[in-house]
Order: sequence, then C-alpha cells, then structure tokens
Amino acid sequence: MAAKENPPASATVWYFIAAVFLLTLPGMLFPDLSWWARVAAIAVGGALIAIGIGRLRNEASDPDDRSVDE
Repeated sequence: MAAKENPPASATVWYFIAAVFLLTLPGMLFPDLSWWARVAAIAVGGALIAIGIGRLRNEASDPDDRSVDE
C-alpha cells in the first residue's frame, strides 16, 4: 500500500483562534481590567485577524502567483 501524505496544517486557523481567545478571555477572566489593557488586547486581536486574513488570501491564491516563500 502506498502511504498517503496529509497536507500540512494551515497556520491561518491558528491566527484566528488566537484572535478569538485574545478578544474574549481578558473580559471574561479579568472583569475589572483597566481601559488601556482592554484597548491593547483589542488592538493585538485586530492585528491577528488582519494577519490571518492576509495569510488566507495568500493560501487561496494561485500557487504560481505567491510572492511569499514557503
């Protein structure tokens, strides 16, 4: 039998998962968190979403058009 190789796991999913945790957990675990920490968590979560969207667009594009070395 020939061994079937699984495709490598996508890192894009992990960016979205990290963003969800970062956007929800500080409010749930630390309800009296100061405003600047909440703004920082929202900013970092938004940045993770933006990175995830960029990677998703790169993975969905034609393999010949990719500009990032993988």
